[in-house]
Amino acid sequence: MAATGIPITLLTAMVPALIIVIGSTEDVHMLSAYMAGLGESESSNRQSAVASMARRVGVPILITSLTTAVGFIVNTVSEIPLIREFAVVSAFAMVANLVVTVLALPSQLILFGPSKSSIDTKEQVPTGLIGKVVIFVEQVTDRYATVVVTVFAIVLLSIGMYVPDVRVNNDPLSYFQPDHPFVSDANQLADELSGLKIFSVTFSSVIPEYFSTTEGVKKIAAAQKLLEDQELYGKTQSFADIVKIMHQEMHRGDTAYYGIPSDQKDLDLYVQTFSRYDIQAFVTEDYARARIMVRHNLSNSLALIEALNNLEIELNKVLGDEVEFAMTGKNLMVNRAAQHLISGQLSSLLLVLTIIFLLFSILYTSVLAGLLALVPNVVPVVLSFGFMGMLGVPLNPATAMVAAIVIGVAVDDTIHLMTRFGVESRLHLSESDAVRATIRGQAVPIISTSVALAFGFSVLVFSNFSVVAQFGLLAAAAMLYAMISDLMLMPILLRRLRLATVWDIVALKLDRDVLVECPLFQGMSPYQIKKVALLSHMQDFDAGETILKRGERSSGMYVLLKGTAQVQFDKDELTLDLDVLKPGDVFGEIGFSGTDVERTATVVAIEPISVVRLDEASTQKGLRFYPTLASRLHRNISNILGARLVESHDRLADAVRKQPV
Repeated sequence: MAATGIPITLLTAMVPALIIVIGSTEDVHMLSAYMAGLGESESSNRQSAVASMARRVGVPILITSLTTAVGFIVNTVSEIPLIREFAVVSAFAMVANLVVTVLALPSQLILFGPSKSSIDTKEQVPTGLIGKVVIFVEQVTDRYATVVVTVFAIVLLSIGMYVPDVRVNNDPLSYFQPDHPFVSDANQLADELSGLKIFSVTFSSVIPEYFSTTEGVKKIAAAQKLLEDQELYGKTQSFADIVKIMHQEMHRGDTAYYGIPSDQKDLDLYVQTFSRYDIQAFVTEDYARARIMVRHNLSNSLALIEALNNLEIELNKVLGDEVEFAMTGKNLMVNRAAQHLISGQLSSLLLVLTIIFLLFSILYTSVLAGLLALVPNVVPVVLSFGFMGMLGVPLNPATAMVAAIVIGVAVDDTIHLMTRFGVESRLHLSESDAVRATIRGQAVPIISTSVALAFGFSVLVFSNFSVVAQFGLLAAAAMLYAMISDLMLMPILLRRLRLATVWDIVALKLDRDVLVECPLFQGMSPYQIKKVALLSHMQDFDAGETILKRGERSSGMYVLLKGTAQVQFDKDELTLDLDVLKPGDVFGEIGFSGTDVERTATVVAIEPISVVRLDEASTQKGLRFYPTLASRLHRNISNILGARLVESHDRLADAVRKQPV
């Protein structure tokens, strides 16, 4: 800030607290992953736990930090310099926090971190109160998914209907509690001065020297009377006041003559009598433009805008076509700028949500993933603004930042949940099992950070500054909205898809024979092949481990990705080696469309291998949002099954021909 000349303002002063709030969520996720790494095996130590932490949350933390920084930087579209400066400073702070966290925390954990995990688990469910919350979430989202979504929709619509009632208030006095001494002193001063604030109504006419004529001065007096009759403004002053006083004094102070002279000759005499110094504040030298100075004490920006709109309508009636007018002043300029808070907030939020949608769609290679990611981020924002409209909490520079904080925290949790789900979905055949493992793994950091932040923000409610108290209340409530939205909605939404992230696709190394020779992947690009593998169920087997057993009933076909396997025929004590499978080979294909198929051969891993298992149900579910890819895969499977059928037919024909006639 010092290097760039950005000043400390009401908003930039909040950046340190904001970075602590959002940055602490990443620290908790890293610490949680570190503790999980310590519990992976009895031989785990600090170094291995830090390495496990990097594998678990390294990429998600990079994405969440950059996404949050982008969320802040889009506020530079605002027309208010105060918000633009905040956007630049907060975005830079998020990137700086990422760099410091990535460099400092792992080093500190290696040197001073605990050597044993203090987090006890029972069947992978966290213990204590968080464990009870996890069990409740699992039961409710499993059994009553439709009810949960319906309740969220009803609450969102009921509260969201108050969003249009949110009003802007940029009055500095509203930043203090009503009983604050400063407010009392300001109100007393406003009463004595007939208003602390000033604006001007300026007039112009195409008629030369129009405001040196009785008609022109009477137009000013009529506009001035209109202002006084509305009883919304304090004292007013204009050229007409000076003319009235002069007309009265020229008639020996007779109050009956306090007014605009009807004779133009009298007015010409007064005009010639005035010194330029006396009237320069109210009329130009050529009398083509004039001004009314208006004092007022309308602190509420919405009330002032409404009053000025009504004044504009009435002035058009009074002044006619001869006179044009405008309302100007520093106070009005600030008030108009404050109104950009609403349009700025709307455009910023739409831009942020668009960026989130695009990022999630690209990173998780699915448009549906982008759409689903918006849900837990939109819900807390709508609820926050809805309660503001319902409770009459105004939109000011402080409360306007609640949306940025909510999205920052909600995006963070959403990315961690979706990334963890992508990992778990490749370890579990059932999406429900994958979701259950995801929530159990992420519940501790999500709940602990959300509750801690809510308590931290709630302390601000006791501030002497009402604007800070309002911000604290809204931010604390928003932390809880975001937590509930992530825990209750995301499990339901995640069951509807399987995820393959860009970094997983890039990191997946496949043998050239798999990419080129495998009949299952014919006509697909390497990117598509990796995507199919990641969206399916990948399994690893150690040397000597059995993948298929002759005579057992199961479903699914397999593609060997890495290593070699032996195909055997075993009966009683006889075992015959029939073939050796290499990367790219397909086996067990008859089980793709069957649910209880008897296996005709045994397949055993010769060395550690990786395979992809596909069956009709899981393939249809995993690829239902990729119709082109699904169509190509099913065509290749049909070709494989057709080739196997032809091969079986040829073998049968050969056997028949060899039979003696």
